[in-house]
Amino acid sequence: MSKIGKPRLSWGNDGTLRSEQFDDVYYSVEGGVKETTYVFLTGNDLPQRFEGCEEFTIAETGFGTGLNFLVTWRAWLEAKKQKAVNQNAVLKFISFEMYPLSATEIMRAAEMFGELRTLGEQLAKNYPNDLEAGKHLIQADSDIQLLLICGDINETIDDMNFKADAWYLDGFSPSKNEGMWSEHVFEKIGQLTAKGGTIATFTAAGFVRRGLMNHGYTMSKVKGFGRKREMLIGAYETA
Repeated sequence: MSKIGKPRLSWGNDGTLRSEQFDDVYYSVEGGVKETTYVFLTGNDLPQRFEGCEEFTIAETGFGTGLNFLVTWRAWLEAKKQKAVNQNAVLKFISFEMYPLSATEIMRAAEMFGELRTLGEQLAKNYPNDLEAGKHLIQADSDIQLLLICGDINETIDDMNFKADAWYLDGFSPSKNEGMWSEHVFEKIGQLTAKGGTIATFTAAGFVRRGLMNHGYTMSKVKGFGRKREMLIGAYETA
């Protein structure tokens, strides 16, 4: 069975959370919510694609602080409020994480973004106290299921059988966390994508683009968030 690692964390005076393992930050305090919205929601044409669905499945590499999940949850709630989504529809969010944070750390990070604090509290309340390697199903809300898969994604992804409508490729930079951005993971992503599925990631690395193209995706470079020049989005053409 795959093992999990204990994250080595440091908190900046401004509330920024840094991974000492990967010498990288989990989010930007100033633009974290905007970046998630731009890269992952807009990059996957969300929340527009929620409209009319009975069930929508999002898969993610790198759960981190849960910021992407919380922003998506908020967008889902807003879509339901506007009656753009069937009131009985269900959102399934599947996320892979090698170094899971504790509920306390999840809550502390959510507090950095005032508009997400309430959802962060609700997530922390339902979050397992002692995470072990394996699958953890968290009923975040009556219509929102979070499946957190703890362990090395190169191993844990082999046991999965779902079809994602959208993928968020997050986690730390490929130059600092190369193991997560492997050819095997790209292959499995292709196999686990629904017809008409999409993908988005903050990186524009050539090997990421080529790896996804090798497994059914048509990839495009678009303008990145903020000062980042480019990022990648894609559509799945094979099913």
